[in-house]
Amino acid sequence: MGRGFALDQFRSWRRFACLLLLVPTLLQAQERNLSIAATGKAEGQRRVALVIGNGAYADSPLKNPLNDARAMAASLRELGFEVIARENANLQQMDEAVREFGRRLERAHAGLFYYAGHGMQIKGRNFLIPVGAHFEHEDEVAYRSLDAGQVLDKMDSAKTQVNLVILDACRSNPFHRVFRARRQGLAEMEAPAGTLIAFATAPGSVALDGEGRHGVYTKHLLKQINERGQPVEQVFKRVRIGVVEETRERQIPWESSSLRDDFQFRPAAAPAPAATAATEAALELAFWDAIKNSSRADDYAAYLEQFPKGRFVPLARNRQKALQKPDAASRPPAVAASPAASPVAVPPKPVVAQRPAPPARPSAPAAMPMAGASAASLPAPPAAAAPSAAASPVAAPHFSLPGAGFTAASFSPDNAWLAAVGRDGQVRIHNAATGAAKSAVNLAEPLSAVRFAPDGRHIAVATESGETRLLELGSGKELWRRKPHGGRVMSLAFSPDGRYLLSAAAQGDVELSGVANGASVQRLQNEGLPLIEALYSPDGRYIAVVLGEGKSQVVKVVEVGSGRQQLLVAATAASFSVNGRYLLAAAGGHTPTLFDIASGEELRRFARYPLTIFAGAYAESGEFVATVDADGQGQMLDTRDGRPMGSVRGPRVQPRAAAFSADVGRFAVIDAEGRVAVYRFQEKS
Repeated sequence: MGRGFALDQFRSWRRFACLLLLVPTLLQAQERNLSIAATGKAEGQRRVALVIGNGAYADSPLKNPLNDARAMAASLRELGFEVIARENANLQQMDEAVREFGRRLERAHAGLFYYAGHGMQIKGRNFLIPVGAHFEHEDEVAYRSLDAGQVLDKMDSAKTQVNLVILDACRSNPFHRVFRARRQGLAEMEAPAGTLIAFATAPGSVALDGEGRHGVYTKHLLKQINERGQPVEQVFKRVRIGVVEETRERQIPWESSSLRDDFQFRPAAAPAPAATAATEAALELAFWDAIKNSSRADDYAAYLEQFPKGRFVPLARNRQKALQKPDAASRPPAVAASPAASPVAVPPKPVVAQRPAPPARPSAPAAMPMAGASAASLPAPPAAAAPSAAASPVAAPHFSLPGAGFTAASFSPDNAWLAAVGRDGQVRIHNAATGAAKSAVNLAEPLSAVRFAPDGRHIAVATESGETRLLELGSGKELWRRKPHGGRVMSLAFSPDGRYLLSAAAQGDVELSGVANGASVQRLQNEGLPLIEALYSPDGRYIAVVLGEGKSQVVKVVEVGSGRQQLLVAATAASFSVNGRYLLAAAGGHTPTLFDIASGEELRRFARYPLTIFAGAYAESGEFVATVDADGQGQMLDTRDGRPMGSVRGPRVQPRAAAFSADVGRFAVIDAEGRVAVYRFQEKS
C-alpha cells in the first residue's frame, strides 16, 4: 500500500486470470516469464545514441540546435535508446562523448549519432565545429574540429548491425570568408555496410535553421520517428517530402544507405493473440487452483463472475453458501501452507542496520503482534461499524497545489516536505504543513514517479519513458540517470539503508540499482504480468510486488537473497509493518488484513470497506494504519483492535495516486485531472 497507483493502467477481469498462472499447473510458463536477467535489454536489442547540439558560437550563433538536440534526446529515450547528450560542447567534450559512445556500442544492436550545429567540408571530409573553435587557416580545421569519420569508425569497431548518422549540420559556413575554399554545406559520404547517413540537405547545399523552435529538418524528423511501424527508410523519405514542401524545394534532404537489417524507431504493436478454447480452459483451471482452498466466500464469488459456465460452478456455489452461513464467521481462518521455494532469484540482501522497535504506548497492548503471536492469541477486534461512504461530512483540503497534470507525490521521511511530479517535467518541493512552494526543477520530460531517499537529502524520480534519476534535494543537481525500463515507471522504493533503489515498470519488470552511481545490481522480469508497485520491507528482508489489473490484484512477497516466495495473497494493495515481519493487505480489495510473512498465517481482519481500498500505509510508530478508498475517503485505524481513530472525506473523486506522511497524519490524493489535494485526519473523540 505504500504508494498509490494509476487506475488508468487497469483494463479488465479477463486479463487478471493471467496473473494466476503462478500455480503449479502452469509452472513451466511462469518460469519462462519470470526470470532474473542481466542488466539492460536483451543483448541483441540494445539501442545507443549520441546526441550533440552546438549553437553558442562566438561567430554566427545558431538559435535552434539546442532545442533540436534536447527534443531528439527526449524522443530517443522514449523510443528505448540509451542516450548520451551533450550541449554546446568544445572539442575535448565532443571527443570524450564519441569515446563513451564507442564503449557503449559494444554488444548493442543499433547505434545512432545526431548532430545539430555548424559543420564544413574540407578536402572532401566533413568536420563538425565545436563551440569555442577559432580558425585562422583552413589547414587548422582538421585538428580543431571533430571529423565525422571518427563516429563511423566507432560504429565499425563495435560491429553494430544498424548504424544511423544524422547530420543537421549543413548551415552556412561562418568561416568561408577567411578560407580559400568556397564550398558550402557538407560533402557526400559513402555509408559503410549496415549504415545509413542522413543529411539535412543535399551535399554542397545549405540547410535552413528555421523560424520556429526547431530547424526545418529536425522538426519533420521528430514527427516521423514517432510514427509506429514505419521502416527507417520510409521515415527519411517522409522527412524529405515534408522538408521539400515546406521550403518549396530550397532544401532537399539526402541519404546514403547500405542498411541490411530492418529497423523501426517505434515498432508496430504486436496484435493480441486470440483466446482459444484450450487457453480458456487453462485459465479457468489456474483460477480454480488458486482459490480452491480459500475460506473466503468472495473468492468463490469472483470465480462465479469470471467463469459463469465453468466446470467448477456447482462446487463453487456450494462452498460459497457454506461460508456465508452464520457459523462460518466464527471459524478460524485457514492457515496458508508454507509456499514452495520460488524459482525466482532476487537481489542480494543489503546490509541493513538494525532498526529499533517503536516504543509502545503506556498501559496499552503492543501496536502489532509480537514474535510468536498467533491469530488465537491476538485480542479480537470490537464489533465496529464498517467505514461508510456517506458517514463523514465533506472536508476542505488542508491545502491544494496549484495547477494540474500531476502524476505522483511523496512525503519526506521527516514529514517536512512534499514532492510532486507531473507530465510537464517539473519536480516541485512544497512545505508539507502549509503547501508553500520551496523549489522546482525542470527535467524537461514527463515524470511518473517520485520518492524521497531515507536520508532526506536526495530524491529519486522516474519518467514515462522508463528513466530513473537521482537528484540532490537542495540544489536540484542531477547525480545520475539511467533507463532501466522500456516504458512507464509506476513505483520507486529505497532500501532501508538507502543503498539501493527499486524501480517498477508497468509492463512488469523491477530493477535494483545502486544509489551511489546508478549501476544496475539485478533485474527481475515479470513479462506479461502488469506490475503496480514494488516495496522494500523496513528490515530489508523482503520485497513485495503488487501485480494485477482492475479490482483484482495479487501481492507476492519474496525473501531477499534466497528468492523464496513467502506469501501470495489476493489483495489490491499492501504495506509492511514497521518491524518488517507482517504485511497489511486489502484482502479481496475491501478488507484490511494482517498476515504473518514467515508463516503465511492470516492474523487479523479489520472491518470491511464498502468501496475498494485504493492505497494505504503503516505509521512509522506502528500504532496506526491509514487507508484511502476508491472514492477518496481516508480512514485511520488503531492497529491493536481495528478501531477507527480518524477519518476525512474530500470531494468524491476517483484517485489516480496517493501518498502518506510517515506518521500517516496527512495524505495527498491526486485525482483524474492530476490535481493534488492534501488532507489531515480528524481524530475521533
